[in-house]
Amino acid sequence: MTPVLPALAVDASTRLLSCALHTAEGTIERQARANAVEALAPMTDRLLEALDLKPSDLGLIVVGIGPGSFIGTRSAVTFANVLSYAGQTPMATVSGLDSIAAEVAADEDRLVVAIEAGRGRVYAADYVSTAGVLARGGAPRTLENQELRAFIAGLSGPVRLYGQGFTAFDALEGTVLARHSGVFPTAGAHLRLQTTHPELLEPCGIGAAVAQYSSRDSAP
Repeated sequence: MTPVLPALAVDASTRLLSCALHTAEGTIERQARANAVEALAPMTDRLLEALDLKPSDLGLIVVGIGPGSFIGTRSAVTFANVLSYAGQTPMATVSGLDSIAAEVAADEDRLVVAIEAGRGRVYAADYVSTAGVLARGGAPRTLENQELRAFIAGLSGPVRLYGQGFTAFDALEGTVLARHSGVFPTAGAHLRLQTTHPELLEPCGIGAAVAQYSSRDSAP
């Protein structure tokens, strides 16, 4: 798939805020710790201004729709919808778990991606990568630490675990062959999906992106 240019992506689903712009000259990304989700809008506005772009100049807006922070995800989705509506710009949505999986998966790979969900829980999903095709085993789910251990043990291995850094990974020593707790969903990764895994991007109507959460969570 030829990337749509220029394209903007935003994500605020975890402790890392990010926005990225992809143009013919390359990709520029800005990141910040999510001490205040209100930083996402001005950070994105400054990035657009730096390239002398308006919402109407964009060919695509991509937004991470979760799972993750309830406030952060809803704020990013609302902001992306406003930009899309203002510029009448097409939109696409992406799961943060899918985006991480696409970044780290090797060929013939079996992996689990997890993001902390608070109160000792994680949002998790499993994936299989075969011949360049990345398939998710099911909808993202919320798991307690012990449930995560059982979930991974029940998969045909070997399994690698990736995700946002948190202490639950330490309890899984010996359960997986490889683990990395420093991977976050980012806007730059969302834009790379246009060329690496376009099937993971879900087109939606202008200004019509909706935040999504795990199967155990209730969300309006």
